[in-house]
Amino acid sequence: MKSLIALILTFSTTFLLAQEIKVAHEYYANKSIKKELTSQNGNPKAYLKNFYENGKLMSEGWLLNDKKDLYWVYYYEDGSKKSEGRYIAEKKNNYWKDYHTNGKLKSEGHYHNGIKTDWWIFYNKLGLKTNEGHYVGEVKNGFHHIYEEGKPKFAGHFVNNTRKGTWVTLNKEGDFIAIKEYGE
Repeated sequence: MKSLIALILTFSTTFLLAQEIKVAHEYYANKSIKKELTSQNGNPKAYLKNFYENGKLMSEGWLLNDKKDLYWVYYYEDGSKKSEGRYIAEKKNNYWKDYHTNGKLKSEGHYHNGIKTDWWIFYNKLGLKTNEGHYVGEVKNGFHHIYEEGKPKFAGHFVNNTRKGTWVTLNKEGDFIAIKEYGE
């Protein structure tokens, strides 16, 4: 019985030591914190915080095998949120949001393997839509709406950032007021 209890205590102690959480810091020359890495022995995941030289949080998120992975948030130097989204193996993936310095949404859309893809929506500093449409990388490809004062003004297709086909112009009430053909 005593040897069974000793075995259980040895196993429990080994398990607890293997679960030790470590917090490592890196500092700027002015001795303000630059990075804080929280990790756990035997766990490939870690949590990283990066700081501006003034001590304000610059970014925070998860690492998996020392690469950005899972959810990350970036901040402006004043502390307001700059962007947020998910990484997979150092590349932006899935849904991301970017913010203006005033906190209003600047853009939202999807990435796949670090490349902007699918439907994206862009906003001005007042929070009004300026453009929305389909992207492949930084290139407009597919249907788009272009807004004026938050209301659709133009609608049509882009091919490699160039207007193609039929484009419509709308008034503030959303009625068609003009049609124009572009390209071949």
